[in-house]
Amino acid sequence: FDLSKFPEYGKLSGRKSIEAEDAVSRIDDSTKKKNKGDFCLWKKSKKDEPSWPDPWFDGGRPGWHIEDTAISEKYLGQQYDIHGGARDLIFPHHEAEIAQMESASGKKPFVKYWLHTGFLNVKGQKMAKSLGNFVTIRDAVKKYDAKVLRFFYISGHYRSPIDFSEDLLDKAKNSLERLNDFVRKVKNSKEKDDEKLIEKTRKEFLKYMDDDFDTPKALAVIFDFVKKVNKKGGGKKSYDLMLEFDKIFNVLETKEEKIPSDIKKLIEEREKARKEKNYEKADKIREEIKNKGYIIEDTEEGIQVKILKNFPPA
Repeated sequence: FDLSKFPEYGKLSGRKSIEAEDAVSRIDDSTKKKNKGDFCLWKKSKKDEPSWPDPWFDGGRPGWHIEDTAISEKYLGQQYDIHGGARDLIFPHHEAEIAQMESASGKKPFVKYWLHTGFLNVKGQKMAKSLGNFVTIRDAVKKYDAKVLRFFYISGHYRSPIDFSEDLLDKAKNSLERLNDFVRKVKNSKEKDDEKLIEKTRKEFLKYMDDDFDTPKALAVIFDFVKKVNKKGGGKKSYDLMLEFDKIFNVLETKEEKIPSDIKKLIEEREKARKEKNYEKADKIREEIKNKGYIIEDTEEGIQVKILKNFPPA
């Protein structure tokens, strides 16, 4: 692709040259081009690579940049709304996609909104197979509940880097548990709701979500709401608001967990021991319940039973 034929090259990133963090191929970095930024549309296939008939080689394949453009044109058309990718793909990959499609179709813009994510880091280093610090989602969900992982990711802005560590995941788990405790509390509460607070919270939440998906500030609004309702009281309308938020985030435990009959029996035995002031026996039963994968908490609303996620530990 001869960049001199597309003067708008660089309009997404605001630049035309490669920098340290960019993801580049050998061809991108080649000096054997008319213009420094020219990129390969079609290349000769190597022995073990896929190959298609062509007029130039004994068989060739698409270049890195045009491969994605061809796929998106087939399934989404020559123009569409949202294109994602990590920030290292802005230049030259996404610039090349724009140049190719807008040149071929004559339509602008190729994409209306570009969403570029920050890197997922491990101890400050970008997570990558080449560095040996790579964790798959399949492995992560063996140790952490999927909703905890989702909450962990939305705790940071999608454009910002985020460090993947056990400490931060444990903090995410604890923070999410606070929200789930609140949801359980207000679900069956008969207390009066503060409707002005509910409407103010809804508007603030939407304001931040409409501002480039600012999930950290949106979550801060939710936690502020939880804090105020815990002081003032709240019931069904507060619960319904949390469900509204969860339609977007999908992190809360809103379904009633079915408690097995043997656990219910142990809870009854513990209650009996507590009434008889046999606290040593009550504590032993609580530990037995925990060893079976459940936690019981004594609250003003009565006993709450929680299932330990990822039990037994991976």
